[in-house]
Amino acid sequence: MHKNIKDLTGKTFNYLTVLKLAQTKPVLWLCRCECGVEKFIDTSNLVRGSTKSCGCMKAQLVSRATSTHRESGTAEYRTWVSMRSRCKYPSVNGYKNYGGRGITVSPEWMHDYPQFLKDMGRKPSKEYSIERKDTDGNYERDNCFWATPREQNRNKRMNRVLEFNGESMIITDWAEKIGVSVQTLSQRLTRGDSLEKALTTPLNGNKLSKIEIDGDIKTIDEWCDLFGVTRKTIYNRRCAGTLKELKLKLE
Repeated sequence: MHKNIKDLTGKTFNYLTVLKLAQTKPVLWLCRCECGVEKFIDTSNLVRGSTKSCGCMKAQLVSRATSTHRESGTAEYRTWVSMRSRCKYPSVNGYKNYGGRGITVSPEWMHDYPQFLKDMGRKPSKEYSIERKDTDGNYERDNCFWATPREQNRNKRMNRVLEFNGESMIITDWAEKIGVSVQTLSQRLTRGDSLEKALTTPLNGNKLSKIEIDGDIKTIDEWCDLFGVTRKTIYNRRCAGTLKELKLKLE
């Protein structure tokens, strides 16, 4: 092996396995695709993932999308492609949390979108996304379902149980109860706030701070009582500039 060339022999990149160094100027590797075809590919295309197969997978996916199921523009098809990519390709953003942890896609789903669609069915709505019941398990029929954003938050690996004043709940439920986002509560704990402080500090740090809506000034808690909503709703509405809409509904 040339001293300035990193040996890639035996390594697998997507669907390609490097057999040997074929040429040094330019550097070309003889690779075998999963379909059995051998092809010469340069280092850059291998490492960056620009070339993922001998060309068979691209042709196969295009054929399935345009000729077999004509689903390439659907949300379910995009979910299927993303699911496979984050489990299969190291170059894909998020791979470390899926394929990098050993999460795989079942053989029934990996190369068969129609079977995936048959097992999962259509998304109930666009807000739903694929979720695994066991977050350490694989993408397969018995372990997957279409989940709401709230269900996904509940199912996150980092969603630990917190006990305060004799009450035990996961972070998602505590956040909903005190009216803050899961991200806000997690950030408080990460920066070192005590559990009591994290769970009792209002969003803006001042329970009596006031908000003006269309010339009417009240404390956050007064607005919550008036509208019958949580502090989290007030905060989100305030950020989105839609607090006035809540007041109009009461008038």
